[in-house]
Amino acid sequence: MDNNIYRQNRAALLENLENDGLVLLFGSSAPYKNAKGYYGKILDMNFFYVTGIKASSSIAAFWQKDGTYQERLFIAEPIPDEEKWSGVRITIPQAKEVSGMEDVAFLDSFDNFLRDMLTGSDIDCLYLDIPAWHEE
Repeated sequence: MDNNIYRQNRAALLENLENDGLVLLFGSSAPYKNAKGYYGKILDMNFFYVTGIKASSSIAAFWQKDGTYQERLFIAEPIPDEEKWSGVRITIPQAKEVSGMEDVAFLDSFDNFLRDMLTGSDIDCLYLDIPAWHEE
């Protein structure tokens, strides 16, 4: 699979990132209520634009420190017993192939990552892509 388009999209995003800035993009938006009353998640298109990943339980992090760009993708860990009910999850090798991102970790490490980024480094700007909540 050719992941150059996602690499190019990330490069365009990172060109506009200020030094010591951190961007967090989430794989899905807030839950919504459909006509049957069920709540679900909608894949965030900005997340897909820079990763190519269609898994909703994912987070992409991009940051610049001293002029060096870095990126990390967090995905839900595949658990075979849960996949029977929730569907097959993407694996780390698959996520690397689709997105072109070399640094891929499981979601359970995100809290420590974020804490370390916000307290242990000199992050001056935090960029979040949070869609507006529309109550119907």
